[in-house]
Amino acid sequence: DHRGVSAARNRGIKEAVGEYLAFLDSDDIWYPHKLERQVGVIESTGAGLVHTGRYQIDTINKTPPLLLPLIPARNSKDFLSGKTHISMTVLVKKGVFDKAGLFDENLGNAQDTEMWLRVAKHEDVIFIDEPLMDCRIHGGNLSLNMEDRYACRTMISRKMLRDRDKRIPKSIWKNKLAVDYYLLASERYKKRLYADSIRFVLRALIANPFVGSLSMSSFVGWVAFKSNDNLPMKMRKFFNPFVLLTKSLLKSFKPALKPTSI
Repeated sequence: DHRGVSAARNRGIKEAVGEYLAFLDSDDIWYPHKLERQVGVIESTGAGLVHTGRYQIDTINKTPPLLLPLIPARNSKDFLSGKTHISMTVLVKKGVFDKAGLFDENLGNAQDTEMWLRVAKHEDVIFIDEPLMDCRIHGGNLSLNMEDRYACRTMISRKMLRDRDKRIPKSIWKNKLAVDYYLLASERYKKRLYADSIRFVLRALIANPFVGSLSMSSFVGWVAFKSNDNLPMKMRKFFNPFVLLTKSLLKSFKPALKPTSI
């Protein structure tokens, strides 16, 4: 009871007796032929994980459906590179968990990404380039807790940087770590948690002093320089983390600088 989504999934994996496992969250809607298409691909290729496209349906703002993932992982090496994404549309062989282990119950967010990274180290990954599921955005989705998401993504990036698998490009994961520390620092600053903001922006700058010049995506976490930025914009982006650090330092010292009333 009340142990979170990873514990619930792990219990389901242990209880399951079938050959395949799929994951259906409360805000997801499968299309009728989703599993049929995925089982067919696994049986014909021997892949350990098959994922598909999906539509993100915004039930709050009623915006047009967004087709995701924006940059799908088409194979294992693709996903380990840190540049692509696997959404929760997966069908996997139950046996993949014997090698990869279960979901990390210490992660409150992005636990599926961390799980599929472990699976990709041992199994082939295939993408079906077709939307076979809807995911409804309604305000209560766990994935919308961006502060927690950034914090969990830093944990994943640190883990990937420690991994000795030669397929994992350390420079990309180091950039991802820097960006998520910077985003986390910004979120803590908004909440007036200035000591946290200082700590995280410093970690971002240590990981990459040019973190402000990197573009950010909440969908993938992939980072890259924007070629269409002019020089003033590039300079402004470069200095943004240093501005955040300065503001956080000043705010943290502000109570001590207040004159004492007599």
